[in-house]
Amino acid sequence: MNALIETSPNKDFFELLLNYQNSKAAELAKTKISAEIAVGGLMLKLWLKNGNYLSADAVGLLKLDFSKEYAQEIAELGRLIDIYLSDLKQKEAAKPFIADITEYLTASAQHIEKLAKAISAGGKIQANTWMDGASLRDWALYLATYYEDRKDYANEVQMRFVRCKITNSIMNHYMHLVGPDMVGVGRALEKINNPEKAFMFYNAVTLDFAPLLDEFATKKPQEEDKLSLWALKEAYSGLIRIGKSENPDEDKQKVLQIEALIKN
Repeated sequence: MNALIETSPNKDFFELLLNYQNSKAAELAKTKISAEIAVGGLMLKLWLKNGNYLSADAVGLLKLDFSKEYAQEIAELGRLIDIYLSDLKQKEAAKPFIADITEYLTASAQHIEKLAKAISAGGKIQANTWMDGASLRDWALYLATYYEDRKDYANEVQMRFVRCKITNSIMNHYMHLVGPDMVGVGRALEKINNPEKAFMFYNAVTLDFAPLLDEFATKKPQEEDKLSLWALKEAYSGLIRIGKSENPDEDKQKVLQIEALIKN
């Protein structure tokens, strides 16, 4: 059984799919959307439309409603995709839903960025925005990995950028989250032969994270610190790799220094 569906409000629907009971799943989906269930309606409508169980006119507008539980809607769609890819091994059936979730994740990252910018100086991110962002970051990484495995690097860049945008919008004081996400975008940009933009991400990490070398020269880094240091190491390595390091020999020494810190 797919572990992702255990906490889903649409577990009954997903179980029917896993047992190849698509006709029963369609009837259940129609019942759920007619009752205007709280979470998963968008996923169910997409599934009904793509399976020709309902016409596009009958399904209606298929857009996220940011005034409701939009992150949970995306999570339900992600669960559907994972069932097709991991359990049913129906990669072609998953493709239209993957295109949808890519669009929804991109729009959601922009929404979260706007929310963060709207908060006045000294304000706090609301708990639900934080939780939404955490969930969306996970699904963006899921999609980035999907695209990477298929060598669709342009879409990998997009999903890694979405993840990074969410992190920088509401989690920018957590270096161990920001650094790896920035490096992830830089690496993906290298794959599409865009070293100029990759430089922007690597350089930003080296500028902001450089003080870590002095900070941990005399104390042992904790696990979260090691993630931040790893990101700094990878940023220096990236600059060297793309030929944008101002002092390659010095940066190589920094890489060796960080590797020693991480091993401790």
